Amino acid sequence: MLQTFTFTGAGRQINAQASYFKYESGSAGGADESVSVRVDGQALGEYYPGDSVRLPVAGVLWEITPANAACAGRVRLGVGQVESSRLVGNVKVIDQSADQTMALSQFVAMNSVQDATKGVIVGLWAQSKQMIIRSIQFGSNATTGIALVTGTGRPINGQGTAPVPANKMVGSPAAASALPVSGTMAGAHPTTSADLPGAATIGYFSAQANILYRLELKSPLIVPAGRFFGFSTGAANASVNFIAEIEE
Repeated sequence: MLQTFTFTGAGRQINAQASYFKYESGSAGGADESVSVRVDGQALGEYYPGDSVRLPVAGVLWEITPANAACAGRVRLGVGQVESSRLVGNVKVIDQSADQTMALSQFVAMNSVQDATKGVIVGLWAQSKQMIIRSIQFGSNATTGIALVTGTGRPINGQGTAPVPANKMVGSPAAASALPVSGTMAGAHPTTSADLPGAATIGYFSAQANILYRLELKSPLIVPAGRFFGFSTGAANASVNFIAEIEE
């Protein structure tokens, strides 16, 4: 038979023949909730709510001594064992993305650029520390080829900067390191440092006019400090625009 006993911060001695002990619940107002347990003068160690022990031989005198005087709770003693999948108290489902936003490290960046006589390049420049791109969408107002490009710096023939990426925690400071930048190109795509320092093309994409495409990322894209990641057009007077979710 199993019996439930309560205890307070002063502790308790319980006369009960038992081979099974479980610390069912306890609270100390945020302080240490552990209890020391002795049976027939032998120490069984410290236990926290939910802990249990089964002895090979039943004991008779059980001593419960809380580590904190504010602690009170319940224990169960006897022969046998109780199994339960019941959740006691408040359960929090951890939403990592929400926690990251609350930590003020998540941002939304966007930019759109067009030049009547030249091709354009637009993207994100990690000006002072690495940035993590979680998702990105891009497109053009014209049917054109779009290249995914990287560089060791920002575009040379800059057209200025777009608004600094907004914090996803509304009203909080904007991003300090990631900066949307753009520029014009002498050719269809940046292939030399005349357009983009350390220009390198990842690949090409044939885009239809006025369709926003999503670059599917199975894992985040990391842009090291000082480097650029973005898109370029294959024709003059064709815009390039993007929206990205980033993390510093």
